[in-house]
Amino acid sequence: GILGITVNDAIAREMDLSGDGQQGVLVEQVESGSLADEAGIKAGTKSVTINGQKIIIGGDIITALNGQTIASIEELKAGLAQLTADQALSITVLRDGMDVQITIQPGE
Repeated sequence: GILGITVNDAIAREMDLSGDGQQGVLVEQVESGSLADEAGIKAGTKSVTINGQKIIIGGDIITALNGQTIASIEELKAGLAQLTADQALSITVLRDGMDVQITIQPGE
């Protein structure tokens, strides 16, 4: 599993993401040994305080799940809840300014 937060303009600025309106879920932590960990999803590495809240930035930003745009942690949770336990999963993340496709095959 992961611990993530919805990206807002303040987080996007802190991570030097170009332009306003970057959407997605910033991955703050990745549970060791989880499917996310095995798939290579990257957690944040730098702790910052934004609007009084400690946030770990520098990790992947999840922008899509099986081709569906993800704009918030709520959308990510809802999308994951609809999957069956053995269903393959395609995740698009923003990493170092580039879109990266990650495929997770549960049960392998």
